[in-house]
Amino acid sequence: FLNVSVKEAVLPFEKFQGCDILLGPEMRSTGEVMGIDYEFSGAFAKAQIAAGQILPVSGTVFLSLNDLTKRHLAEIGRGFREVGFNIIATSGTAKVLELEGIPVEPVLKIHEGRPNARDMLKNGQIQVMVITSSGDDLDSRDGLQLRRLALAYKVPIITTVDGARATMDAIKSMKNKSIEILALQDYFQPADAPQKLPAAQAAP
Repeated sequence: FLNVSVKEAVLPFEKFQGCDILLGPEMRSTGEVMGIDYEFSGAFAKAQIAAGQILPVSGTVFLSLNDLTKRHLAEIGRGFREVGFNIIATSGTAKVLELEGIPVEPVLKIHEGRPNARDMLKNGQIQVMVITSSGDDLDSRDGLQLRRLALAYKVPIITTVDGARATMDAIKSMKNKSIEILALQDYFQPADAPQKLPAAQAAP
């Protein structure tokens, strides 16, 4: 049977105080992990878990997308709603979601006052974050604080549209079936050995 392998880098952001978690071409990982499954969504979920990022299956997602990625907002918003998440978002992001008819609760940015996204993160009111950086001075302050705080509280944070899509698929997979851990030999058996059916395809 065909299987999918997803490799994930393990990056030691916790060891570098004040370092932004945004990925760049000069990043170096301290190791790599791999998730294997019969579907991409399951393999991605396993890779995230192995890297220490436990994906939630319910709760609230915080969205803050820059202008270049706002065209993907409706897709991301509906995707998280479909897997059972409530949505909070900064003003510009919330406005786009509201125009698309997607329920959202606006939340203040850090510099706009309190209570803000940082307060909600500290209070355990956010279970996953999707932030695409604008790269401006404000993001280097507010965005950096949120990304570092998410790291400290071990809240999964996604910084790309593709990452958001993969995360939504992984959460959907985790809600629909339990994660099954198999040995490599179960995926790569000799041609003459009796094959083990995936759980989803096994006979009743």
